[in-house]
Formats: sequence, C-alpha cells, structure tokens
Amino acid sequence: MVCTTAAQSDAAPVFSDFSFGGGTPFGGSTSLSGVTVLLVSTNTQPYTSTSFRDDLTSNPATVTMTFSTPVSEFHLDVIFVRSDEFLTGFNIGAPNILTGTLVNNGGLITTSLPFPNDSGMGTLSWTNLSATTISFTVGGPAGGALAMEQFGIGVPAVPALAPFSIVMLLGVMGAAGYRKLNG
Repeated sequence: MVCTTAAQSDAAPVFSDFSFGGGTPFGGSTSLSGVTVLLVSTNTQPYTSTSFRDDLTSNPATVTMTFSTPVSEFHLDVIFVRSDEFLTGFNIGAPNILTGTLVNNGGLITTSLPFPNDSGMGTLSWTNLSATTISFTVGGPAGGALAMEQFGIGVPAVPALAPFSIVMLLGVMGAAGYRKLNG
C-alpha cells in the first residue's frame, strides 16, 4: 500500500469589477482563475462602466451569482449605500468581515453614516465557504442607488501530490509491471 499526501492550500482571492455585465436587469458572465461566473439579477441596472445598482424603484432587487466550481471565499465591494438602503437575505449567511462604514443592522447590511446627506462604502467578506451559488436582495426606498463595484472569490487550490509520493507511486507501478512481465 502506498501512502500519498496532498498539499492543499487556498489560493489568494482574485477580484473582478462588473464591466463584464450590462443590461437592465444587469447580468453577464466572466471567467476568473478558470472559474466561470454567471451573474443574473432582477430590478437592477448599470451604475458606472464597472458597477451596477438597484433600478431606483421601490421593488427589491435580487442578485444571484453562480460559479462553475465551489468558491472558498466571497468578497463584495459596495461603493454607494445610504442608511435607508441595505443588502439582505444572503444564502451563505452573515459576512465574517465588514469594512469601511458597513454595519450589520439586524441582518440588514447598510452604512453607519447618518441619512440623508452621507453615503457609505466598504467590503463584505465571507470565508470558509464551499458555495457554487451566492444570492442576496438589495432593498431600500424608491430613488435609492445601492451600488456594487467589485467582487472577489477564493478558489481552493487543486490538491497536488507531494514529490516523494509521486516517486513512491511510480516505483510501485514499475515493480508491479516488472513482476507481470517476468511472471
């Protein structure tokens, strides 16, 4: 019996803006580090050439991102949010980390800055995932413009056999072949 070991570590997250998408509702697909990312949404529209937002109606927007392989991390950069606007209903639970002015107010991710004059921004981060789909809702009053500019994913590294294990495996295979030929 041959013992093989696998060296596995998560690669650093890779990031992309939303310039791959377009339309109303906003959507599109791209590839990051060999992972195909499909974004589908409702009640959304482009915000800048690299971002999107809700469509400024009172209808909540939904966003779903599907990945061709499970992701181990997910990061979402919010570039504009007022305290009466929020992200909620994440199918992957609450984020592990919030940066900038973002706060978790009873399950509603919003800004800590006062309404109506200030808008906030920051990053939501989740780690220790194994998710192929991430979905959430964007809510707030008509005329709001909660905008998202960038996302990042962590892709688990492909397990690699340690060099010693490869040599051992080749040696066993060679010995078995020799025995078979020399019967």
